Amino acid sequence: GVHGQFGPLFSKNAFARPNIEFMFGEVTDIIAINLEGIYRIPSTRDAKWQYYFGAGPAFNFVNKSFNDTTEDFSFSDFTFDAALNILMGMQNKNTFVEFKATAWGEPTIRFIIGYSF
Repeated sequence: GVHGQFGPLFSKNAFARPNIEFMFGEVTDIIAINLEGIYRIPSTRDAKWQYYFGAGPAFNFVNKSFNDTTEDFSFSDFTFDAALNILMGMQNKNTFVEFKATAWGEPTIRFIIGYSF
């Protein structure tokens, strides 16, 4: 997926971080539009990693199927599901590691490793 980070907002450690995730598996495919906010835990100036936690609404399009995956891709096969994401992670200058869980919707747990440009 891709994400953007905007801020700081209201505090030097609070940021808006909208993102889009694409997850394709053997049984379940998910396209998620997330409007999350994060709060960075204050650390010493020389710390290499910054820890953060956050939450926000998720708008998920979910397709569960045991059928042959060679068929044409169609959005009509997806169902809409609104949910709440809860996340925590750590980031250094360009790399981040994140654990994200979805509540009040299609339950998913994700472990994400990413690079920020």
